[in-house]
Amino acid sequence: MYTPRMGWTYWIILHVIAIPLTIYIGTLFRNRERTGAR
Repeated sequence: MYTPRMGWTYWIILHVIAIPLTIYIGTLFRNRERTGAR
């Protein structure tokens, strides 16, 4: 039987990992654009 707790934990872990990753990638791309412009 599928438990909703498993879904919630997976959803939380996925966001906890994904949100900082997207921010980190975004900052890297901004830094690359700044260095590329110079």
